[in-house]
This record gives sequence, structure tokens and C-alpha cells, in this order.
Amino acid sequence: MRPRACCFGAGGHASAVVDIITQSDKFGGYDIDIYEIDRSKVGKHLLGIPISSEPDLLTGPDNNSFAIVTVGCVGDCCKRVDLFQKLENSGWRFLVLVASSAYVSPSATVGDGAVVLPQSVVGCGALIGRNCIINSGAIVEHGVILGDHSHISTGVILNGNARVGKGVFIGSGSVVFQGAEIPDGSIVPAGSVIR
Repeated sequence: MRPRACCFGAGGHASAVVDIITQSDKFGGYDIDIYEIDRSKVGKHLLGIPISSEPDLLTGPDNNSFAIVTVGCVGDCCKRVDLFQKLENSGWRFLVLVASSAYVSPSATVGDGAVVLPQSVVGCGALIGRNCIINSGAIVEHGVILGDHSHISTGVILNGNARVGKGVFIGSGSVVFQGAEIPDGSIVPAGSVIR
């Protein structure tokens, strides 16, 4: 029986995640399920895959299913955090997805449920927390620590040894200087420079 990648959320971020799964040799053997709470999306398709209503998360998964939270995080990460915690509390195991065109140093650590999208770089010794999004073209340099449930948008540069708290959203094109610190729950607007 083939393993299942169970995507929870059916918006734009889900499209990017499904694309990684379908284009990757590593995940080519996975069947994909897409679940959505929003009833208006149920019965439609996302990249040719039918969208189903979300199962009862309290029943837990079978041994062959892996979860990935595919609800995006634009400014407010609460929905992603809540869904991740529900899944974790129900016994789900999480995939770690890295696009084939991304680079993750062998000495970096990427937490459960994290997604590293195309053309991104995660440098040596970086620590990416659980349920994080490293969006397309982002650079996470050496020694960066990124807290759980944070979203690094397209083209962001986190320079060496920066510290980013939990549940942080950093908007597109922002630059975080070497050693800078961003507290938990911060929202950094697009194009910002953090020293």
C-alpha cells in the first residue's frame, strides 16, 4: 500500500505543496489527499486532485498516512498553529517537504511539517522549526534559528545567526541583518530591513 500525503487546506499554499509532492522523485510514490473545512471548495479539484471534507481529526491517522498543513499564513499564523496542534494531538506524523530545486545544508535541521519551496536556500547549521514555510527564493543563512510555525515569504534574506521567534510572518523581499532578533508573533511588512 502506497503512503499517503494528507494536505489540510486547499488554497494557494496547498497548490505549491502539491506541486512539490508531484514533481519530486522522493515523494513520487505518495498518493495525495486534500482536505478542506470550507464546504464551498469540497468536491472541486486542486491540480487535478479532488478536495474532500476534513476528516474527524480526533480519530487519528492510519500508519500509512502523513500530514502536512497546507493552510497559508499571511500575517496571522494562528490557523496554521491550531491545525498543526490538533493533528499532532491526534497522533499524526508530519512530512518535511523540500522542493527539488531548493538547497538544504546537510548540517541544517528542518522540523516536522516544514516546507522549503523552490529556489530557497537553508544554510549550514540553520535550525528551522516545526510547521514553518520557507517560501520561494528565500535565503536562510548559516546559524539562523527560526521558531515553530513561522512563515518566511518570497525573496526574504535571513542573514547569519539571526534569531526569529515562533509564529512570525516576514513579508516578501525583507532583509534581516546578521544576528538580528525578531520576537515571537511579529509581523514584518514586505520590504522591511531589520537590523
